[in-house]
Amino acid sequence: MKLRKHRNVLELAPESGELVLSSGAAVFTLAGGCGTVENVRAGEAVLEYEIAGLPVPLHARWEILREGEFSLTLSGRGRFEGAIEYPGNVESRPGDVLLLPIGGGFAFPVDDPAVEVFPECGAFWTPGRNMGFAGMLRGGAWLAAAVEFAADARLRNPHNAAGLLESHLEFLPSRGEWAYDRKLRFLIGPGGISEACAAYRRCREELGQVKTLREKGETIPQLGKLAGAPNFWVWNDNYEKLMYAAEFADIDAGNAAGIARVARELRGSGCENALFGIFFGQDRAAAAGIVRETGYLAAKYDNLEDELPASLAPLIPESRIRQCDYTARLMKHYPDDIVWDADGKPAPSWALRGTDGKMHAQNHMCPSFAPEVTRNTVLPLAEAEGFNAWFFDVMGGGTSECFASKHPLDRRSCIASRREAFDLLNRAGIVSGTEEGVECYLDRYCYCEGRMSPQEYRIDFRESGRRKAHLYSAGEHEPQFDDFMLNPNYRVPLWELVYHDCSVGYWYWGDSTNCCLELMDRRDLFNILYGTPPLYSFHNADWPALKPKILRSIGRGCPAAKRTMYQKMMSFEYLTPDRNVQRTRFEDGTVVTVNFSGTPFRDNDGTTLKPLDYKIEERE
Repeated sequence: MKLRKHRNVLELAPESGELVLSSGAAVFTLAGGCGTVENVRAGEAVLEYEIAGLPVPLHARWEILREGEFSLTLSGRGRFEGAIEYPGNVESRPGDVLLLPIGGGFAFPVDDPAVEVFPECGAFWTPGRNMGFAGMLRGGAWLAAAVEFAADARLRNPHNAAGLLESHLEFLPSRGEWAYDRKLRFLIGPGGISEACAAYRRCREELGQVKTLREKGETIPQLGKLAGAPNFWVWNDNYEKLMYAAEFADIDAGNAAGIARVARELRGSGCENALFGIFFGQDRAAAAGIVRETGYLAAKYDNLEDELPASLAPLIPESRIRQCDYTARLMKHYPDDIVWDADGKPAPSWALRGTDGKMHAQNHMCPSFAPEVTRNTVLPLAEAEGFNAWFFDVMGGGTSECFASKHPLDRRSCIASRREAFDLLNRAGIVSGTEEGVECYLDRYCYCEGRMSPQEYRIDFRESGRRKAHLYSAGEHEPQFDDFMLNPNYRVPLWELVYHDCSVGYWYWGDSTNCCLELMDRRDLFNILYGTPPLYSFHNADWPALKPKILRSIGRGCPAAKRTMYQKMMSFEYLTPDRNVQRTRFEDGTVVTVNFSGTPFRDNDGTTLKPLDYKIEERE
């Protein structure tokens, strides 16, 4: 059974369920997933059929929309567990390259034996797959899948029997049900990474899901202060002891003076824009002075996710509860506002060490309460204490469901509630930030921390959130970090190619620019190439020794980010077969070339770029 329109062809083999999508010379095959195809009928540019043998019987409707674009709508009703795979994996061939939205993006050759995808299975709109995007390159052609509402879907990337990496799209239940039509588009065409990302951006624009930083700045006057702004977290030397020690000692980890000192010295060095995060309640006193004296952004850390159970509070050092000022605020309505799992139990959250030496899970505040908390407590606090920015930890990094009878929540409602909380900050003129910053919140937040540092590639990734100021020695490196985190052979700026002009992305505080001192220059090269600023996280005691290194890093890593903050990234290309010399182009004509290799690179214009060096140019 074939459909033809424009240069597009959709071919279905009913016996096997296999589908072939082609547009001109670009041809890709989908395995068809599980189930049996029945009752096939075709109209003009439309193909419909039933899929039997699945946990939920589905109706499939394919439509050819335009040159290189196909849509698929899957309809059904019923309850199921686990996941339903459809329309099956894209056939992988030797030489193909998978494009995966993990962190800022990765391009993995399917036949590279060194590749391990972490995580192998990740839900969309989470740190593991932050866009509803999956792509493949084949020769001079590409395929991109775009899941319209991606929170109820996931992508698996196993190796097949031949050892080739694959992409399997699966749909998840919404509170245990199929519940609504699932829609996705397949985009194909000639070219490479840049063309695939541009097509995906157009798709999201047509769905009304894109808002640029320039547009956000119309209601947030201070947003321009993010342009090329290095991000600072300055920690008292007792930080880890207060947060994670199993003792009741009243530890003073206040650091208002230390944060203000670094800000003043940074301003004195000539750094025009910067962002300073403030974590502890005692340190809020630094905000107004930083804003007034330096003109920088001061962002209060906040957490609308982790709620301390009342029964656990006696085991947690009081000084920690006091300094983490969000803790007492969130406990006020416990347990009436927490997330309940489908099995009738409170959902576990970030674990704390108790005075018994054991780790104890907290609970989740239900996202349905996020707007209320933001309106009633966050906005008054920001105004009273002079904060011009606010950082919601975790909130922009994924979605959750709640099965509480009084405040049930599916992932759609979760997203809507969290978007409303961000919107309240924006309408108040506050620069909004969040951890990870996945696609479904992109039109609401301004900056994010962590997307440049994909979770599973961080050193000691399960503890990296607790090791915010740790400086790693070479002996602490782990294979997944060394092989992937800063490897230009695999990393590609997928997110920036799609959304560079929509948010500002940073490294993670447990994977900061300075966490491996010997790699600071290398991290700078990624910031320069991608047009993103650096992030620094360190103890007070480390500042004198780090200061010259950080000032050098700012001088290297910030100019491209400042120049291009409002600009689309138009293209990304490899200039050498080994992929170690790379180039990005931005909408305003800025061209950035980076040589990650250990040998000089001679450009077409006759200039030579030294090893581990870069150049920023303005071209027509």
